[in-house]
Amino acid sequence: MKASSLLLLLSLGLLAIWAQLPPASGQTGSLGECPKPSGAGICVEMCGSDDSCGPGERCCSNGCGHVCTKVTKGYR
Repeated sequence: MKASSLLLLLSLGLLAIWAQLPPASGQTGSLGECPKPSGAGICVEMCGSDDSCGPGERCCSNGCGHVCTKVTKGYR
């Protein structure tokens, strides 16, 4: 009985930690969505994640590389 209680507590703790993690790059977060690329863009990586972009911007695909881009839906 003690083993199942310990497993339950561990599972709940991991769930609580997971729920507080920020969204991974490329997922829709509080900023909105990336615009759809229009054709092939410049093949250069100008950003690696949304954290490397300014306010109101996300690290989005331009069709070949990734650049900081204004979001299409604004702040939610």
